[in-house]
Amino acid sequence: MPEGYGKPRWRLRPAFGLEDAAKLGSLIKVTCRGCRRTRYFLPADLVARYGDHEVDDITMTCPVCRTNRRVVVALYSPQPGDYGQLEVRRPYDVHYVKWRTVKLGDEVKRG
Repeated sequence: MPEGYGKPRWRLRPAFGLEDAAKLGSLIKVTCRGCRRTRYFLPADLVARYGDHEVDDITMTCPVCRTNRRVVVALYSPQPGDYGQLEVRRPYDVHYVKWRTVKLGDEVKRG
């Protein structure tokens, strides 16, 4: 009986964690293929919630579809025109994690 093919090709590349993405200045792009909703997150914010996991291993649930089967998590490198225009989800409450949408490059006002 023939052996399996081994690891999928996309798993052969080196692990790329959330902290690596934060150092490069990338964003995490979360897209639901069901409702076509796209959200962007800063990797440093997700490290506090998920730890330094690989980007491919993060699973999120769509707030509209209430499922994680159709959600795709990927890296996104912001373009120069994205600053001041692209909306990024950021946590703004310390006791209970709440998210607020702000423009890329803007600071989150706490309290």
